[in-house]
Amino acid sequence: MLISSLNDGTVGVFEAAWSGSGGGQPVRVITKYTDKSGLDLGDNYAGTLRYDFTDPVAEVLAQIESGTRNGYYPLGFDTGVTMELSESVPADIAAQVTATVDAISAGSTTVVADTAPTDR
Repeated sequence: MLISSLNDGTVGVFEAAWSGSGGGQPVRVITKYTDKSGLDLGDNYAGTLRYDFTDPVAEVLAQIESGTRNGYYPLGFDTGVTMELSESVPADIAAQVTATVDAISAGSTTVVADTAPTDR
């Protein structure tokens, strides 16, 4: 599984996925920010973690108009982010992804941001 948040660089990520898919199972790619489903990416396309900034921008603008001049507005599954899966994703995997997103949204699963360097 590869995750791409590169816009035009996504083409290179899919090239890597296609070249790594020769052994049977496709190397799948999830794109980030915008829907890439129209790019004919085949079975390698797993879906898009899509960001809709409409409501968050309106909320931030409303906060600014009311006098707030600083702060932090987190984007998440309850503030404009959705997981849109491709039909090529097996049903059992899609169900697991949906259950995980639901658990994150409900607060029963917490994602820890870990930006520590790896040994690679």
